Amino acid sequence: MALVFNGSNNTIGGLAVGGLPDGTVDADMLASSVTTGKILQVQSAELTSVYERTSVTGGTYYDVLTCDIQPASSSNKILIQYHLGQVVAFGGTDKIGMQLRRGTTNIAQGDAAGSRNRYTIDVQAWDIQQASRTKNLSGFWIDSPSSTSSITYRVSFIDQNGDGKFCIGRSEDDTDDSVHARTPSQLILMEVSA
Repeated sequence: MALVFNGSNNTIGGLAVGGLPDGTVDADMLASSVTTGKILQVQSAELTSVYERTSVTGGTYYDVLTCDIQPASSSNKILIQYHLGQVVAFGGTDKIGMQLRRGTTNIAQGDAAGSRNRYTIDVQAWDIQQASRTKNLSGFWIDSPSSTSSITYRVSFIDQNGDGKFCIGRSEDDTDDSVHARTPSQLILMEVSA
């Protein structure tokens, strides 16, 4: 069939896709054929107040954000996104790290290498140790929990020495003036179909 251009209603007639008759492919058929990588659910947790630890125990995890999700299938993955506004590690805190955890299991960390610490993000740095500088931490991770049970994901901090302090959501100097700020943090979990 020849192409027919109709300028009065801006259509083109005579087009055929795959030679199938009208009504053969409907919305249900399209939806069932496009399932891989589909976002099935989104859960989130926010922190808009200040989180502060002025005294920590060495080797103890402190949860800053937690969020629960229950996967529909054990083959699905969980896409984790996080943003922490204004993370401050004060002087004397030289072995602090941020750790993503599934329940109490550490995920998103480097391989074991001797006595080196394993974190998602190593928060301590030379500038923080000396001047308590502020850092914003953001990132993402794909996890394969292989479960259909409810799972709690955690953004946690740990100080290996236990001799420092840290806070999230405020400037290192918390003077009440227009120079200093408050910032939010968020943890987002997305179930992605296999």
